[in-house]
Amino acid sequence: MRKIFLMAGCLLMTALAKAQFNTITFKPAVFTAEDNVTFTIDVSGSDVAGESELYIWTWCNKEADPANYPGKDGITNTDWNSAPAIAKMTQKTGNIFEFSFTGTSMYGLDPGKLKHFQFLIKTKNGSKKTADSPKFPFDPIVFIPSAYRVFPGKVGVSDMINLYFHQDLATNSDEQRMTPKTVTVTLYDQSDAVIGQPKTWNLLSEGNKVWSYSFIPNFAWTIPNNTTVKRFTWHFDGTGVDANGKPVPVTGTTNEKTIDALK
Repeated sequence: MRKIFLMAGCLLMTALAKAQFNTITFKPAVFTAEDNVTFTIDVSGSDVAGESELYIWTWCNKEADPANYPGKDGITNTDWNSAPAIAKMTQKTGNIFEFSFTGTSMYGLDPGKLKHFQFLIKTKNGSKKTADSPKFPFDPIVFIPSAYRVFPGKVGVSDMINLYFHQDLATNSDEQRMTPKTVTVTLYDQSDAVIGQPKTWNLLSEGNKVWSYSFIPNFAWTIPNNTTVKRFTWHFDGTGVDANGKPVPVTGTTNEKTIDALK
């Protein structure tokens, strides 16, 4: 029943969007923040009609409760006057364009922190643009917290990957007591050979004993041509104290994640 109401809401917002766009459809029609969603849009009658290259500018959670749903720009929003390649839409025919994304990768937030998103369509230099779209909702998902998490659930080498360490959920006493400092990530190819060198980054404290780091594999590493990334491993490290109260390094549990999408 909930999905029926959500689909009805999407249809209503689609009708409202017709002031700027003749049609806009989503596939799948209802999606969570972890699903890959493709929207198709007809920009006929808008200021960008007739353009052969268009780009998306997007944001999430506008006017939502900031304590639970922080507002954030998409990773496509780098420079209004010169849109990046990752923001380019695919022209299907004439004024019909298409764009695919995953909410958690686009906005760099946990799925439970994503309520809805909006966008506008623009030319590369921003000289022409549409009005803001209506708010399109993400279908809620059941979130089960754990000590080690990676979002989104399905990741590719071009996705923003978010690693989290919930120290309050750790079962290892050393990890419970350590002061987290860094995360080390190692990338592997299809034959399980290490790609380049492992990367070590300083962690960001999210508060409440939650630590995180975000990265995009093909930005952080130079991946050789004709090389397929199979998986990556990571571990959170920090400092603790020994029986005499002296500081000692602590290496956390090594975790592994398969790369689901090749590009």
